[in-house]
Amino acid sequence: MMASASINPDKLNINATNNQGQSLIWLASKKGFAGIVTFCLTMKADVKVRDKAGRNCFDVAKTKKCRELIRKGLTTNYMRPVCHGGTYSQQN
Repeated sequence: MMASASINPDKLNINATNNQGQSLIWLASKKGFAGIVTFCLTMKADVKVRDKAGRNCFDVAKTKKCRELIRKGLTTNYMRPVCHGGTYSQQN
């Protein structure tokens, strides 16, 4: 039997940072994890959060896809996922 987890967006601090000032979207961008970047944007992550060196997630984004998502996320109002199946909706 598989355990399922649901995320309560009211209890999740999507902008929490580590001791270097790096948030989840910052780390995902640096590693090139576009799916996690999309999730963070869906959860309304702040792309302007800077690490201790003054870099934000766009500055460290490893891939073009991550940079495009971040750029688009600045102008798109994301809705919460419709279901846990990994499908995300966008509202312009």
